[in-house]
Amino acid sequence: MRMLLFIILIIYLFIPGYTTAQVSLDCDKLFMDAGTDIIMKDSISVISARSWYSTLSDDTHIVFCPAGIERSSPNDVKKRCPFEWTVKYDNIYVEVFDGIVIEGMNEHGLSASLMFHEKSRLPKKEKTLIPIAASLWIRFFLDHFKCIDTAMLAVWDIRLFSDLDSNCDWPFRLVLHDSTAATAYIEYVDGNLRVYDPDPPAVIIDGSDYASLLIEKYIPTGVSHESPAGRFIMAEDTLMKYRHSINIVSVMEILEYLGKNTQKASWLLARDHREAALQFLSEDRESIIYKLDEVNFTPGKEIRQKLLP
Repeated sequence: MRMLLFIILIIYLFIPGYTTAQVSLDCDKLFMDAGTDIIMKDSISVISARSWYSTLSDDTHIVFCPAGIERSSPNDVKKRCPFEWTVKYDNIYVEVFDGIVIEGMNEHGLSASLMFHEKSRLPKKEKTLIPIAASLWIRFFLDHFKCIDTAMLAVWDIRLFSDLDSNCDWPFRLVLHDSTAATAYIEYVDGNLRVYDPDPPAVIIDGSDYASLLIEKYIPTGVSHESPAGRFIMAEDTLMKYRHSINIVSVMEILEYLGKNTQKASWLLARDHREAALQFLSEDRESIIYKLDEVNFTPGKEIRQKLLP
């Protein structure tokens, strides 16, 4: 009898497509409405930046992923039929909370990141769309696409499902930027997919869904400057009035200025999309930059290391 139970357990754990929660996420301990993401461009540069207020754990890693890696997303409808693909482009990404990928960029300057979205509710199970496990959402886009135009062709063919143990389902939206300064915000509200592609300079704030932010912008109700909607309106106004040349340092400074009425961010990140580079700045102002053309990717193997050594 024990041998039979052991065999059943092995089959259950290792059948293709089996879904297992990677991490337990307690959303009550996260700053769900604090961060900001911006993108700007001039005749030379396309720079975006984001702030993160939830403290990163010591096991936060950056992962160097070479083209050619094989990936597989479980299928929550047809368990034995996972969706599989081969990574097309070298990319790097950041893992937090023992498994959630929150940020990344590929060799063509396409970035993908997660921002908190309090109204996020993923769609119900169905059989026609390609199932993508939430933990693979960022990697799916970094692995496949050079720019947002091609990425948008795939958005409506996939369906996200949560493979995490969380007390708030999947509380994130996806933010994409590319080397042309194109932007896309992808979010689920009550199970319905919503996609927005604002022109640069563009802003998104943690917390509220993007439609609510736009309503507050065009039909103001007197929100405080400290609220997400107030910071969204102030950020857009600041970026629209900015008339100087931009670089990673200047855009980080703009983002820090926007956060002056909130607590100090745990870290800041700036992305140079035309140079395919990421620069991280920790709370104690320790800085590190990763340029994809300088990374020695190991063929056939992902390499993990601490984000800030």
